[in-house]
Amino acid sequence: MGRWVVRYAMAVVMLSVSAHALAEAPPQFETVERYASIVTEGGSLATTALNSVLAADMVFAEYALHWSDHRATAAHAHIWTLLDANVRLEVDFEATLAGGSVVVTRERMWGDDAPEALAPLRSTVVYVVAGDRIQSITRVLDTEQRDVLMREALIGTWYAGAGVMRLDADGGYRLAGSRSLLESAPLDSGTYAIEDGRWRVVSDDTTSLCQPADEGVWLIHTKTPDTFELVEVEEMCRTSQGRGQAPGTRLRAMRALH
Repeated sequence: MGRWVVRYAMAVVMLSVSAHALAEAPPQFETVERYASIVTEGGSLATTALNSVLAADMVFAEYALHWSDHRATAAHAHIWTLLDANVRLEVDFEATLAGGSVVVTRERMWGDDAPEALAPLRSTVVYVVAGDRIQSITRVLDTEQRDVLMREALIGTWYAGAGVMRLDADGGYRLAGSRSLLESAPLDSGTYAIEDGRWRVVSDDTTSLCQPADEGVWLIHTKTPDTFELVEVEEMCRTSQGRGQAPGTRLRAMRALH
């Protein structure tokens, strides 16, 4: 299953949930509960027990900071990492589609890898169940929790377009023509915030590229741990070297590793 197929299927399910939210849990939800119970209980027999509820060629897709998907043995291996992290799952039935074969749940997850301040991680999870086997799991982390993870993940220095951008933990922002000029001669500086999947930047009174208080709003998408993409929504700073060009303009950033 291609990544775009997973995203499309998830969108269709979420658009359909409201019409089915009052449906009773189908028998397939028992398979979902069994899967959650096996992961939560762990132990030496967990792998064998999971093999009894997971299809051999299943797909596991997840949207936390960015989309990832795994198929067959790679999907099973990904689920084994949940066992290694001592994950505990609680699932609540939300809706069903396709005669019960598609089960939409709300999930709470605790584990060694989950940030303590965010625990439990909250997600909408869609299971496709055929017979007594799970064919696919698609987990989408709640937006507000993704925002928190993204704020932490984006702290650092990034090559963006023809310039270099630094995002500080205190919400400070700097843009320069090179890394050596970030401190001494930034072209633009100010503050930034991430909320509801949007990156909002406001220039301060030391900017030389924009006007003080110029505000830009961009959609932000992490692609990998070391790349993210900004898509312009609206931008007040529109000089010849400005941050913005036109709505829909895309700007890819890559982490400066050295």
